[in-house]
Amino acid sequence: MYTDEKTTQIVIAMLKSYGVKNIVVSPGTCNSCFVGSIQDDPFFTLYSVVDERSAAYFATGLAAETNGPVVITCTEATASRNYISAMTEAFYRNLPIIALTFAHEVGNAYNLYQQHLDRSVTQNDIKLCSVSLPKVKDAKSRQNCELLLNVALTKCLYGRRGPVHIDVMYLGVKFNVSALPEVKKAEYVSVYDLLNKENCSTYASELDGKKVGIFIGNHLKMSKELTEGISRFAERFHAPVFVDHTSNYHGSNKVLLGQICDICLTDNKPDLMIDLGGICGQFSLSRLFADVDVWRVSDMGELRQRAGSVIRFFDCRETFFFDALNGVEEVPLPSTYYEEICEELSKIAPDTLPVSGPEALPFSGAFIASKFIKKIPIGAGLHVSILNSLRAINFFQFTNPIDVNCNVGAFGIDGSVSTLFGQAAANRGKLFFGQIGDLAFFYDMNVLGNRHVSNNVRILLVNNGLGVEFRINTWLNRELGKDKIEPFISARGHFGSAKAWAESCGFHYMCASTKKEYLDQLNMFCNPDVEHFDKPVIFEVFTKPYDDVMSVKALRGKPKPASKSKEVAKQQKPSLYVRMMAYIIRDVEKYKAFCIKHANKG
Repeated sequence: MYTDEKTTQIVIAMLKSYGVKNIVVSPGTCNSCFVGSIQDDPFFTLYSVVDERSAAYFATGLAAETNGPVVITCTEATASRNYISAMTEAFYRNLPIIALTFAHEVGNAYNLYQQHLDRSVTQNDIKLCSVSLPKVKDAKSRQNCELLLNVALTKCLYGRRGPVHIDVMYLGVKFNVSALPEVKKAEYVSVYDLLNKENCSTYASELDGKKVGIFIGNHLKMSKELTEGISRFAERFHAPVFVDHTSNYHGSNKVLLGQICDICLTDNKPDLMIDLGGICGQFSLSRLFADVDVWRVSDMGELRQRAGSVIRFFDCRETFFFDALNGVEEVPLPSTYYEEICEELSKIAPDTLPVSGPEALPFSGAFIASKFIKKIPIGAGLHVSILNSLRAINFFQFTNPIDVNCNVGAFGIDGSVSTLFGQAAANRGKLFFGQIGDLAFFYDMNVLGNRHVSNNVRILLVNNGLGVEFRINTWLNRELGKDKIEPFISARGHFGSAKAWAESCGFHYMCASTKKEYLDQLNMFCNPDVEHFDKPVIFEVFTKPYDDVMSVKALRGKPKPASKSKEVAKQQKPSLYVRMMAYIIRDVEKYKAFCIKHANKG
């Protein structure tokens, strides 16, 4: 019988799926839930060694002789400290040792609890990675537990190989479970596996007739070869290529995630997602692809999981992966997944909003972005700050293929302007644009005085006087409301205008507060000639938080406009932001009352 503790059940099941049989056990209480569960399981071979130092060296001998993985397991207190010498030996000899330790609550360290030591810091050369498994209590924590185990075991068994550390919280359990849960092992595929044509044919055949999607996160460099490889694969398997603009993918079957929102994928998710690239600014990913099986392709040797469950990890260059599968001669069974997504997208794309397209939006960051990205000249670079600036451009398609950069790695607002200036300094003959929100801009405005800034920099500063992201956040709005959010959370009223600072630092300054003022100057701001301005440019555009919020709501939901009653039509024409409520308020009577109330407001 197995323990009823779910995390330990998953550990045991995952060890089985990877074929890890040899276990060196040292006595203790905290690891008893694990040892008690496997000691009668014929799959495992157990060895008892009392001294943990000796146990770890015993395991190195087993691993060296069998050329296979060995688990060492002990309790907390000083027990695991005795593993360090042998783990160091295993690290430099690339021996696959899995140190499976058990402990009580992490927070108990330093708080006068018996046998509770701090194991949050370990030496660099005793393990390839160290993971602490969560207590499994729901689907999300189970998925995270499986991911961490796949990461650790992949590191241990493939590629370079070497020791890893897995820490499990001891909870105290009963042994009353007769069967282990099913787990999703991440199959490891190397370059050498893809050199085998039979393997490639097998992988390709698994995609026949399935809804296959490709996802590309942040990608600093998208080569011509990779673009062509992805395009050919996408066309062959009718696969939509889900991206945001930081993917820098400009090939076939491109589908902008900001345009689909939640609508297309709610009932039409892919059967399998091929995942590339780094972090993406689209926060809905974990929800949209939560239950999707994933093939992760990366040449970094790191198994990463942004959403869904990685069931196969291709440790190779992305171009090599697509070339290998595109080289399979068999014609795949047909799929219509890309066409289905396109059909749904055609009904809701922000570029074809009901009534009058983006012009229906109030003067907001989204409206500004919808016009700006159509004007950016070919060959220019674009840097955007995180959250609302990035979200705004991702609602709309570019006219020209533009490479987009954004600090989505650590995902902070600091340093956006400095990053833009660093890019521009590397190539003085190329134009670099930035769309940056006011908090991100003023946070980093000291760099405006940097002597390396030249006339190839043009900043579009969208200033609504606060961090509108917190107004857009539906949870915060529901719990606190606008009045409670604005004083401190969204930091309203801090900075004012950038005009004086920009001009004092030698920038050409432009500004706009209406659609007409903005559009009248946009062509000049986006002039493709680097020498059009003899100094760097800041174009400060002032919007209202309410308009920014309503635009995002409209673009996210994209409902059809409510029909106006004759009585309302006779009223004075409401303002732009009032008319925008036609997208939000579906009930005619409520819409009528709203328009009457606000008819005289600007």
